[in-house]
Amino acid sequence: MRAVLSENGRDKINIDPGLIQGEITDLIKKELGLNSKEILSETVVGLWREKQGEDLEFGSDVGENQKNLFSELLKKDDEYFFFAVKQYLGNSPENKYIRKFPRFSRILIENLVKDLDSEGVNEILINYRNLKKEYVEKLIGCIADPDNEEYQIENEGQKIPLKTYFENRIKNEQEKRAEEERSEKEKAEAERQEQERIEQKEKTIKNRFDNGEGDYKFFEPSEMKSIQEVERELTGMTQIEQQEISEKQKIDILKKSLLALAGQINSNVFISQEQINSYVENKKTELAEFFAQFQRISDIVNLIENSGTFEYKIHTSSDYEIPYTVQEYLDRQDDLMRFLDELFSQSVYYVSQHGSALRLKLFEIKSRDLARVIQPTTEQIFYNDKMVDYTDKKVIRVSDTAPEQGKFVFEITTPEFRQKVLAQENLEQSIKSGVSTISDEEGLYVNISEGATLHSGWRVVGVKKLNK
Repeated sequence: MRAVLSENGRDKINIDPGLIQGEITDLIKKELGLNSKEILSETVVGLWREKQGEDLEFGSDVGENQKNLFSELLKKDDEYFFFAVKQYLGNSPENKYIRKFPRFSRILIENLVKDLDSEGVNEILINYRNLKKEYVEKLIGCIADPDNEEYQIENEGQKIPLKTYFENRIKNEQEKRAEEERSEKEKAEAERQEQERIEQKEKTIKNRFDNGEGDYKFFEPSEMKSIQEVERELTGMTQIEQQEISEKQKIDILKKSLLALAGQINSNVFISQEQINSYVENKKTELAEFFAQFQRISDIVNLIENSGTFEYKIHTSSDYEIPYTVQEYLDRQDDLMRFLDELFSQSVYYVSQHGSALRLKLFEIKSRDLARVIQPTTEQIFYNDKMVDYTDKKVIRVSDTAPEQGKFVFEITTPEFRQKVLAQENLEQSIKSGVSTISDEEGLYVNISEGATLHSGWRVVGVKKLNK
């Protein structure tokens, strides 16, 4: 072992006995007559439990400590516990506790324990302890007495000492670890260099922005006025009065309004009235509690979509794994319930011709404050192939200005834009956006000006053009 370690040693040496656990166990199985390679229905290969998770029913005189230890070992080390039980029962193939299957047999543990008294349980536990002791003795023996015939094993067509096999496994594992460490270091170094390159590139782009370069969009007066009007009307809709109606009436109304809302949020899949009814019935207590908020959301969606201000809408989801566009996945009740839960807690964005966006945070409905559902209109919306960490960033590279399923949302608003939205005057000429961009062969870069508000959103799961 000293020679192996001196030649192949690393900072972390893994002399793991588990590397030859299977080989030592095979030696014990050979002694127990369990190493037959033949496939016979009489070959007993392990234990069998018909009722997983239920407590075993022991004989009346078996103590609690015995029961607990028996059950714990059965759960944690079923292979060696099987050896212990097999020793206890002997080798008779007609044993009444053996369940035969077409290709092997197993010992039915539930039937066995019913007949075990305290002495029988104790014998099995002693067998287990002795087998584990024998395992350790063989581990020591194969190293201390490597030439003993007992510790010779077949490996790649030749007989070698188990100790030699152990040494080779250690060497291979160390070489594998060294290769993994080398690869990880190379990867980390490549990532570090790439990060340095990106940071340098962003500094260069930022200098170009600071020197007056960059493209800007212009908002027409009509668009700004329309945004102003929509925001004023939405502000007036955030105050709601609780209606004094019965829970049954609320549920009946919700079944109709949620069907309409589901279609407004996502028209890619068909949700039937029966499916909505089932959903509402399963969650009626929770939904009835927020009845007024759900009712007002439908009115808010109608106002936004009929305003003529926005060119298209996109809906996003934190759970992109739900198959939003594959109808057959929604036929099962569990998929449908999960789908609708996610659907009614999405962020829905309404985007104007020049990229300003109004977001409905549906997951805030249960805050009871509709003002938290409606996000003020942002200046520009972009899309990324991956989530962007904009912490301390002065420049952000984005993938596109057009929405696409699977991309992440990124929004930015400058203080000047919000001031212009809130202003009632000076809307007779086009307004220059405060957000500038520069494009090159690597993508589109967005300037993060002082005081800008940023938001990184979820993945796009659907895009729909709105009728003007």
